Amino acid sequence: MIDDVSPERKCINEAKHLYHVFVSRWEKESDLEAHEIADALTDAFDEYYEIDEDDPHFKFDPDLGKDE
Repeated sequence: MIDDVSPERKCINEAKHLYHVFVSRWEKESDLEAHEIADALTDAFDEYYEIDEDDPHFKFDPDLGKDE
């Protein structure tokens, strides 16, 4: 069988699956609604693409910006 699915479609399908898993988890573990989770992910993507990974001071910190 020949796999006719494009790399772009494969990426989209995997992203949808990851989103489903992520939303399911956060809906159970928080009081966030699906649209609030989507907004938070949009903010996360925006912040991610603002990062200059070539900056010698860049270090990924998953707790950065975490509310205390």
